[in-house]
Parts: sequence; C-alpha cells; structure tokens
Amino acid sequence: MAEKNPAIHVLGDDWSGSPMLWLHPAMFGRVAFDARFEQYSPSELSSFADFVWVNGPRWQRVMRGYDLVVVSCRERPKLAAALAQLPGWRVVYADHDGLVLERQART
Repeated sequence: MAEKNPAIHVLGDDWSGSPMLWLHPAMFGRVAFDARFEQYSPSELSSFADFVWVNGPRWQRVMRGYDLVVVSCRERPKLAAALAQLPGWRVVYADHDGLVLERQART
C-alpha cells in the first residue's frame, strides 16, 4: 500500500516504526514514530505515549495526518483492539503479530 502511494504517511507503534524503516528505507520521512525519539518534541512524545497506551479521551489525536497505522498485536494488544473499533478506519491486515489499518475515504 505505502509502496504504491508515495504520498501516504504511516504511523507505527513503538514496535513497528523502526522495523518498517529498516525493511523499507525508501519510506524514510513518511513513517512516524521510530526509535529516534530525540527528534520529537515533548508534546509529540506525550501524544504518542497516550496513543500506544490508549490513555485518555483523546488518545487517537496523534493519528491526524496519517493514512495507515501499523501496530504490534503481541506487544500492544489493548491498542490493537481499540484501533480495530475506530470509526473511519478499516483493517486491511491482521494476524496474531500485527494489525494494519487504513483511513477510509471521506464521502
């Protein structure tokens, strides 16, 4: 999906962002958040932490601007379950290891 659309931006959890870049280096600049946390502001890191821990009423705010979300089901089962229920997103891949969601087109 992301390889076919060079404009698409991907949000990964703390277990998937870095491996995506390692396996697909052409996606550099299109994947957030990877292990280089020093490049993010405290506000961005706070939003990301709320996201991975599904913390607070606005936990999904970090998803703005991203069209794909990739998470580890093994390491972040609560996040994977919450994402699978979000309106406006559809699961395009899921197994016991990971989950990939795509933002649905707005009509």
